[in-house]
Amino acid sequence: MYKYSGGRNIDELHAFVTDGYKETGELEDIPAPPSWLQMKLKALDDNSWIKTTMADFDDILNYRKNAAAVMLGMGFVFGVLIGLILGMSMASSSSGGSAAKSKKE
Repeated sequence: MYKYSGGRNIDELHAFVTDGYKETGELEDIPAPPSWLQMKLKALDDNSWIKTTMADFDDILNYRKNAAAVMLGMGFVFGVLIGLILGMSMASSSSGGSAAKSKKE
């Protein structure tokens, strides 16, 4: 890939494209195509809902430190409660199944 630093009119562009690029000698490496991750991150950057949410999140972290601590604590409490509920429901369903099997035998 050659770097072009000439004018933007038709004659100068034509002269560069036909043989002028050989005379400049400003050869550059061709950049690699974007990876899958870079494309996904670009799509996330373009999403307006995510931009708004991240701006709100940054605002809370920068200016409202107590609110950030409360949100973190509430998230932890709700996570523990959901874990306990799911754990108890799974434990009761697995113990109930083994008791039913022993009664049939």
